[in-house]
Amino acid sequence: MQTELTRLQKELGITFVYVTHAQSEAFAMANRVVIMNHGEIQQIGHPREIYRAPANAFVAEFIGMNNLIAGVIDNCDAGWAEISTGFGKFRAASAERLPLGAPAHYVLAADRVSLAPANGHDGEPGGCIGTIVGEEFVGSVITLFVEVDGGPEIKIQKQQRDIESLGSKPGQRLRLTWRPEDAYLLIN
Repeated sequence: MQTELTRLQKELGITFVYVTHAQSEAFAMANRVVIMNHGEIQQIGHPREIYRAPANAFVAEFIGMNNLIAGVIDNCDAGWAEISTGFGKFRAASAERLPLGAPAHYVLAADRVSLAPANGHDGEPGGCIGTIVGEEFVGSVITLFVEVDGGPEIKIQKQQRDIESLGSKPGQRLRLTWRPEDAYLLIN
């Protein structure tokens, strides 16, 4: 039905307004998506823009594959900001000057996290160490749930072949890393 509606819209050359509660449908079909909460618009934009840069915590959680980590802005300079969390300090790109001490969320997309065995890396800076506590298999994509030492549970989404090459299983310790430019901050 999605393919047929998209074809019909292009063929007729008219604007369609399609209302759905299915995020995957909206992202697959739309040029622009409007995310609403209790009748109020939270964000309008291209599906990729909304997926990679949600405007607020509601949108980030609605998207579902974002990790929101609570903390406080610790440092901010030259296009970068640092957030202090319960399990470490992390950097993220920031176009604006953020107020020091402000509560914020560090947002990290599940598909932007890299994995490696934790062997001997427990004290290294950057990233974190955690234990696999669960796995969700959805065809060629697997979502791992990793409980971070001293921190929250983080979702990591990878292709099945990438997870299989790690030989991962529940209880296994992993090192999680990511590029600071793949994360961003939302002021609460």
